[in-house]
Amino acid sequence: MITYIIVGIVGFLALWFLFINVMTWKKYQDKIPKVIQYPLYAIAGIGYIVDVLFNWFYGTVIFLQLPKQLTLTKRLRLILITETPETSWRFKIAYFMCTKLIEPWDYNHCGLENK
Repeated sequence: MITYIIVGIVGFLALWFLFINVMTWKKYQDKIPKVIQYPLYAIAGIGYIVDVLFNWFYGTVIFLQLPKQLTLTKRLRLILITETPETSWRFKIAYFMCTKLIEPWDYNHCGLENK
């Protein structure tokens, strides 16, 4: 059980680190030489795989529901659209993750502009 929790925390931190790197790369893509950009595509691919795995395994535990979407961001968007802010604990978790961990690095990534 402890191992599962530790792997989840490490997986989350790895996913967040990869996300920050990919979004920073996306922001400055025009200023990065093409030779350096090719390895960054591999990092983006690894980040996508980690995102899907995290969503399917740990996202299921965090939100106590099976995923209907492939990635964590898609799940968060769906929760923000379908759940009510006043009564849903899932909404509060999704809103926290989007406003504090995702949106500072990529504006409107979760679609919060409409909220």
